[in-house]
Amino acid sequence: MAMFLYPLWILFIGALAVLLAGSNTKRGLFPSLLSFFVITSSTLVLIPYVFFGRPRAVAGPGGLFLFTLEPLSTGFALCLSIIGAGHIIQLAGWGPLKGGNGKEGASALFGLGLAMGTVFSSDLLTMAFFAEAACLFFFMMVKKRSQGVCFSVVHDVFFFLPTAVIAFMLIFQGMTGGLDQLHTGNMHELSCLFLGVYILLRLFLLPFSFFPDAMAGVFGEPLLAGLAVFTLFASVIMTVRALSAGPGVAFAVFMISSMVAGIYSVMAYRQRDFTRLACCIFIVETACIAGAAGLHSLMSASAGRGLFLMICNHFTAATGTVFTAVMMQRNGGRVPSVFFIVFMLALVGLLPCAGLAGKILLYREALREGGNVAAAALVPAFFSVLPVLFFVRWFGTVKKGLTAAGARVDAAQAVFLAILAANLYLPLLYSMK
Repeated sequence: MAMFLYPLWILFIGALAVLLAGSNTKRGLFPSLLSFFVITSSTLVLIPYVFFGRPRAVAGPGGLFLFTLEPLSTGFALCLSIIGAGHIIQLAGWGPLKGGNGKEGASALFGLGLAMGTVFSSDLLTMAFFAEAACLFFFMMVKKRSQGVCFSVVHDVFFFLPTAVIAFMLIFQGMTGGLDQLHTGNMHELSCLFLGVYILLRLFLLPFSFFPDAMAGVFGEPLLAGLAVFTLFASVIMTVRALSAGPGVAFAVFMISSMVAGIYSVMAYRQRDFTRLACCIFIVETACIAGAAGLHSLMSASAGRGLFLMICNHFTAATGTVFTAVMMQRNGGRVPSVFFIVFMLALVGLLPCAGLAGKILLYREALREGGNVAAAALVPAFFSVLPVLFFVRWFGTVKKGLTAAGARVDAAQAVFLAILAANLYLPLLYSMK
């Protein structure tokens, strides 16, 4: 089963190969073609594993990292790889880097590999390593590449505070119960508390520390926007996996995610910039996903498929919503406006696709549970559809885009949008196993 690790090695080794290729060919399509070949190879390797029904444990080099082969994690990784493939294509057609170069492709592949390592992790130690590595790499790239954004000490404190919390938790767990217990989920109560604090800081204070000025700059550049999606995907997956550590973690995640959804809903209502509004909605829906994950931990295992569909749909639709919002502001045109409506409806769960199916499965199970679970399910359900009202004020902007010719959408952008649109439905196929 060591070949199971091939997707990770393909991405990491491929990132190095693309970087070397880009250093020799500053311009031209070769780095982009090589990047697309690498990520396509990684995706194709994943497909057969979707149909394995029995979980298998796989150890990394020297047994330091532990990974699990099972349909759910493989489905998440496949969804993430498809988003990454579309992102590589979009990078190749991005104006300032027409034709691409090695640094952009290598950075995207490396960030995707770290996020995929989080998805496949089977124990908290491995998850913490890959999730934190993905976050730190993203932060490093933002500090290096984001233009026109002033970063203060506050930004650094907000970002590195979760790193300090998870490091302290690992030290505390090692002193009290031993790190070996992280493999079984048997953790000290205070370690569970530290874990909950870490998740909340990493998942929600990261957007707070960047928003609104830096967040708009991040999503204004395709490479940084893609890395932001990969990083948030890894954080959400870690949240879902860590909820089994204790009921206190699930309760804290649900309460804070509900509060964050409310705060960002107010911020979205007050926005006067279309791209920043889309960024706010992204965080609102991410908070709703985290809240739904907290509820899922209190339900039967049959609700897991619904949560899987919701997460896959969320990141696909959120990526499409933010990118098309940027395209509408920069170039206008009918195609970005049409796809913006499609992705926006999918993001809030009103389009007949994987997200709507996931919501029906999850909330139907919540109603069957009854009592407090059914009542609590109303909170994420309400906040997840609330953004529709915010875009009513911007209907004129969208309508103007539908009636205006605008700039022509190039082939790379068209393929990128088509891949994301297809990925709204593909999780329905590989979640049936």
